[in-house]
Amino acid sequence: MRARSVFNLCEAKQESLQVQRRSTDVLWGLANGRPAVNCLHMPQPLAPGDLAPDFSAIAVGGPYRDGQTVSLSDFRGKTVVLYFYPKDDTPGCTAQACGLRDRYEPFLEAGATVFGISIDSPESHSKFIAKHNLPFPLISDEAQRIVQDFGVWVEKNKEGRTYMGTERSTFVIGPDGRIKSIFRSVKPEEHAETVIQNLRNF
Repeated sequence: MRARSVFNLCEAKQESLQVQRRSTDVLWGLANGRPAVNCLHMPQPLAPGDLAPDFSAIAVGGPYRDGQTVSLSDFRGKTVVLYFYPKDDTPGCTAQACGLRDRYEPFLEAGATVFGISIDSPESHSKFIAKHNLPFPLISDEAQRIVQDFGVWVEKNKEGRTYMGTERSTFVIGPDGRIKSIFRSVKPEEHAETVIQNLRNF
């Protein structure tokens, strides 16, 4: 009876807390030989039309220079492009950032505010911005709260090694604060043009 009650509670929570912060907490127990995930912290994946989870975090670069706290709710009334990437100054992430840098003008013409987000520190972001002359700010999510809220903190597998990391994903958020478009597992070299075309079709 207890197991059935917990199951029913999990189902109800998943339906009613769609955009609740995703948690890495787990209930360690035997479930087919693997840890049992705490389903009370497992909301449904975000989809277009959902209200984007709000957050407050340190942004560096652009108008924020060496670092200021920004909140997504500060940008109500504007279009926001949030692009999540795994790590500063790695080949794929550099190609993606430089592609946005080189095609930044169309984003401005579309009235879009661009933020890159990774779990790197503000200091790492500052070096990345300076090295590649990036015109847009980067947000530091060292506590991994934003990547979990947006459902992009995922299990990865490389050369047989399983680990948790950030899925390369982009969310376009409309002036009403709702998600208009989602691009998952994007290719770094094609990313900028893909998002630009999406903005032009709004």
